[in-house]
Amino acid sequence: MMNVNYFIEELYNKVRWGEFSYRDRIANSYYFSDETHEVCYDLKNNTIYVALLKYNGKENLLNLNVDRKDDHYDRYLINSFVEIILEIIMNEKEMGRLNSDLDKYVDDEDFEKASKQRDVINNIKKILSKL
Repeated sequence: MMNVNYFIEELYNKVRWGEFSYRDRIANSYYFSDETHEVCYDLKNNTIYVALLKYNGKENLLNLNVDRKDDHYDRYLINSFVEIILEIIMNEKEMGRLNSDLDKYVDDEDFEKASKQRDVINNIKKILSKL
């Protein structure tokens, strides 16, 4: 499994040093890419997806559930990956958007979604406070 950790570290470095540029946000998923690969961080599910970009679509290469404790992957490396992504994407405007979503769920009395959104926001704040 050393190859997977090496691959994750390579992707982390590409995001960190700007070789993968921040491309887009769709709902609560944030996309970084270069001409051959795409990295997606799904904020709600706390998952990192990696795909190989092909002329006829994408080939899924890796799904990392950040919360799952898996001995095959270096936890420090995965946590660092999430930290660098959040450091890049989380600005005041984006945090404001997440808080607005939370307020909407509370106003609509959708307390299950509100609870999950509050957990997401608190997790982001906890991670960013470590930086």
